This record gives sequence, structure tokens and C-alpha cells, in this order.
Amino acid sequence: MSDAPDPWHFPRPALAQGLLETLGRGLTSARGLFASRRMGKTEFLLQDLVPAAHAARILTAYVNLWDDRQDPSAALVVAIAKAVKPGMLEKLLRDLRRPIKSIKASGSIKALGEASLEANFADERHVPKAALPLVLQELDRSRKVLLLVIDEAQVLTQARHTDFAHALRAALDTRKQTVKVVFAGSSESTLRRMFARRSEPFFNWAPLEPFDLLGRPFVYAMVEKVNATTKVPLSATDALAAFEALRYTPEFFRRYLDRYLTHPRQGSAAALEHTQTHIFESADFPGQWRTLSTTEQHVLRMLAGGVTDLHGLEARKQLGIALGRKKEVSRSMPQHALRHLLERGVLARVDQGDYRFEDETFADWIRRAAG
Repeated sequence: MSDAPDPWHFPRPALAQGLLETLGRGLTSARGLFASRRMGKTEFLLQDLVPAAHAARILTAYVNLWDDRQDPSAALVVAIAKAVKPGMLEKLLRDLRRPIKSIKASGSIKALGEASLEANFADERHVPKAALPLVLQELDRSRKVLLLVIDEAQVLTQARHTDFAHALRAALDTRKQTVKVVFAGSSESTLRRMFARRSEPFFNWAPLEPFDLLGRPFVYAMVEKVNATTKVPLSATDALAAFEALRYTPEFFRRYLDRYLTHPRQGSAAALEHTQTHIFESADFPGQWRTLSTTEQHVLRMLAGGVTDLHGLEARKQLGIALGRKKEVSRSMPQHALRHLLERGVLARVDQGDYRFEDETFADWIRRAAG
């Protein structure tokens, strides 16, 4: 990660300080934050929360599990080790890779912890899971507080990571005063399951709340920056309209601003149209659409069109007509489609019978191109 400041970053010090104060009170050791992708969540974590923790002399470890979906355990261990004691990881892994007998013979097992060295560490895939308690033991010895920020934390809900997720929770359970955790993610439905389902390792472990999204102050600040660099001023009214059209998505709004600065004389409307076209093309919504069944496609059309009660008689009649049937379909048909769409992360369940798109841009594409 570069240390160079981002000139287009919109700082949110109050939000970062409030989160640190909440965790610092000791009544809770963790928080869960959800927001769709591209909403500025990761930027806030890296450019506001982590620096605020550093300023408060709190150790910080940040990891984005989306980058390490195959082996999140390794990513977490590396992040924690680097935060706790730079240089410790190299020695630890070097020792763990040695044959178990030679470690015992050398006497270094006392420093590493006997209970964690019962496995055969010749296979490096086992190293991260074995190293987790050792790294946390080093934190215990330091008597310092660690802020662990786990971005895209929903990766831990995958079945293949269940054992590690249980081990992680067990390790964190005994360190609630010294390890504060922020679980952040882009899949609301998966995060809700992560903390609300009894079978999940992190059941009831952290309150989940929506990430505070950027609004008018962000737009005004960006307009001010734009107008400081161009001879063709951008009006706040046009910028706000573009932000709304882009579903209040900071990443897309920045693309719009970039297009405007590149071709200012074409105006705001042209910049917006170019941005929307680029978004639809880069997301490959047509490819995603083709992977869905006919029933799932019709269910999404109905949701994008404003239908809310997909289990009601009228909705089932509408679905039956769309599928070429003479009468309404059974309740099980939309239920199966919805379950599959939830599993694939296309939809999120907000409440019983209430669903929304994880990516509202996909809903826009459906309304425009697949209606």
C-alpha cells in the first residue's frame, strides 16, 4: 500500500473516531459493517480508521479476504504478525517448516508452544492455522491492544473455512479486551447469516450495522476539487444529479468526474452517459444474466420493476404468465429461485419476504436492457 496521500480522498475523522471509541469502551469487542461494493467502505477503513488507530497508539492489522479467498487463514496470520512484531513472521515460519523432531531436539518448542506443534509442518498449507495462536501469544506478551480489520469478512462463512473460523473465534473469545475486531463486508445477506445463524462460528459475536454512506458533503467537496482544476466549472446541481443516477456509488461518481475533467466541454450529461455505459459493459451483466434460469430472470425482472411480495397470488400469476402458463405458479417456484439468487449473492434478504439487489446497478441494467 502506498504511503502517498490520495488527493481525492474525502476524510471522515468523526466516523473513525466514533468507531474506535465504541470499541474502546469495552462493552463490545467487535463491530460488523456492511455496504455494497464500491461504496467507499474499504477506503474509509484504510484511510480513516487505520490511521486514527495508529494515532491512538493502537496496533492495527488490516486484511482483505477477497484477495485471499482460497486461504484466508494465511492472510490473517501474516497481517497480525506484521502488526504485532515486524520480523517475527519470518522466524516463526522458518521454525515451523523444520521437521517436528528437530524442533523438539533443539528446545525451541518452548518458545513456540507445544500444543501448537502437534501437526506435521512439512506441508506449508498447514502453517498459517498452526501459527495463529503463536502470533496471538506474542501479542499477549506485548500487552498492547490490537485493532483487527477484516474486510470482505463473509469469505469466512464458506464451508471450507469453517474449521479456521472456529479456531479464530476461540482465539478472539479469550482476548476481547486486547483484540478489537471490525468485520466489514459487501454481502449483507451473508454477513447477517454469519452473525445470526446458530450453526455459524461467529453466531451472536458482533452487532451488524450498515456502513454510513457518503452524501452531499462528499459531492460538494469533489465539485470543489474539480473546479479548482478546470476552466469549465461543474455545477453542484449537475454533480448531485449524477451521484443519484449512479446510485450514490463513490467509485462510479469518481469515474464520472474523471470523464468530465477529460472532456469538460461535452458537459455533465455526456460524462454521465459515458460512465453508465462503461459500468454496464465492464460488469458483464449480460454474461451474469445468461447464467440464470428463466424463472430466476423473471423473478429479477419483477423485483427490478417494483414487485415486493413475490409469494402473493398476484405475483405468482404474473410469474406464471411470464413463463407461458395458464395460471399462477406454486409458492415453491419463486421460493426456489429466491434461495438460489441469495446463495449466489445476487439478492440480499432485508426482512422476511423483503429482498433487494446486492448491486443496484444490476437492477438498473435489467430495467434498461433486459426488461
